[in-house]
Amino acid sequence: MLSQRLIINFQKLCGLRLNESIAPAARTLTYNDVETGQPVSIQFVRNTVSLGPSKTGDFAQNIEPHGTYLQQSTQPLPSGLEAQGWVSGTVSFRNPLVVEYISTGPNGWKSELVKTYGKKGRALSQLLMKQGYDGVITRDSQQNSLEEIVSFQTFV
Repeated sequence: MLSQRLIINFQKLCGLRLNESIAPAARTLTYNDVETGQPVSIQFVRNTVSLGPSKTGDFAQNIEPHGTYLQQSTQPLPSGLEAQGWVSGTVSFRNPLVVEYISTGPNGWKSELVKTYGKKGRALSQLLMKQGYDGVITRDSQQNSLEEIVSFQTFV
């Protein structure tokens, strides 16, 4: 089980509210619920244990914006996952950049950001923050869903 001290330190570092009670009846946000520049709060789960870099490069980790990667979830964290490094909570964005989810691969949404902004990794996140964005939310029009979510609040 994660110690209370570790959870509090993680909260301060990331600017996230962790291990909140997430009601199973909470509504899952869909494609039309998020727009660039519009404040939004999203319930999430996150694995705090790094899996390390992808050996195949399938996830474009070498160019992805730096930040805290989250997955939307309105379900309570299953029993036992906290001991494996998973946390849940709510993240609030004041001014997210919302982009179409293409894939996590080399020609996906991360590559599109690099093409659009001419930066990658930490430099890309810093540029987006200078433009006033506090994270990136990807949404999939085909699945009517939110996909990868990146919070820049760890840079604050």
